[in-house]
Amino acid sequence: MKTYIHHTDGGHGWVAVKRSELVALGILDKITPYSYQRGNTVYLEEDCDLSTFHNAKGFSSPGPYKTSYCDKRHPIRSYASFNPNKAAPAVGLRITYGGNVYTLIEKLTGGAWRVKSEYGDTYRMRASQMDHAVTYNEVQS
Repeated sequence: MKTYIHHTDGGHGWVAVKRSELVALGILDKITPYSYQRGNTVYLEEDCDLSTFHNAKGFSSPGPYKTSYCDKRHPIRSYASFNPNKAAPAVGLRITYGGNVYTLIEKLTGGAWRVKSEYGDTYRMRASQMDHAVTYNEVQS
């Protein structure tokens, strides 16, 4: 049985789960914005969303979780709030950031991407910028 990491700090906790697993379980639309996401990973908050996942998997208590404790403010708190409509980054995906439209053209190291603006210029977009970009597949008017 797979073990899931339960990340905690002094105030809260989250379990890291791949977005594709939530889709396969049919619960992506049941996850609240109190969870976080970064790349293809969703960090399920422990009060509500973890229970939704736990029940969908049919786990008995306490479940296959291994705790990883952070004695400071956990970095997960700075990730983007979960949004079921925000697609995971992929080549060809269009995003908006800072009011501008970009197309993802190449994945770089550390969660960064090479992007092409709507004017044809290319840039390196950091992982932290990607976390706060809005994604969509078609140009919105």
